[in-house]
Amino acid sequence: KNIMQLGLAAGETASKFEAVFGPATSRMSEKIVELRETIPSTTAEMQDALATFSAMARGFGMNADAANIFSVEMVKIAGDLSSFHNIEIEDMFLKMRAAISGQFEPLRSLGIVIDQAKIKQEGLNLGLTDGTEDMGAAARAIAVHSIVVRDMGVANGDAAETIDSVANQTKKLKKELIEQATAIGVTSLPAINQLI
Repeated sequence: KNIMQLGLAAGETASKFEAVFGPATSRMSEKIVELRETIPSTTAEMQDALATFSAMARGFGMNADAANIFSVEMVKIAGDLSSFHNIEIEDMFLKMRAAISGQFEPLRSLGIVIDQAKIKQEGLNLGLTDGTEDMGAAARAIAVHSIVVRDMGVANGDAAETIDSVANQTKKLKKELIEQATAIGVTSLPAINQLI
């Protein structure tokens, strides 16, 4: 039953991933392989996170290419913070989604404090605004990203530096087992569909 559920969920996630990335799907799939080398996660978790971050960025007004780059950067940050603070990657993805949506409380427990004044100042520093008008949603998301990268301090790059640690290797093994179970579930989908 669990394997079937993993397969069904992975099928839905893959469909979402393809819908969001369209012609860039194969390029983003290559990014997933690359990201999974240092971030313990399943393909489905990566697909969901990348698709969600990219869709949010497009909703903020970024073009497709910028949104795709933004999504990869957000996943890298989540991976580093997850590794450094020993937080499950899914939980870190949720914290990052909240932050770029304007809900900053989940990052406070990680020592990253963001408020509107800080975002406005970062927007000025990055040349995203001249300070005379309200920043757009895309500019705010970029400013939040910049603040997180700066304020995460020594956590920056932690996923790659500590991938061989016992904790991260254990997480990676767990994710690989889920990945294999998901692959079996996906393989059984046609038979399940026929049965239904």
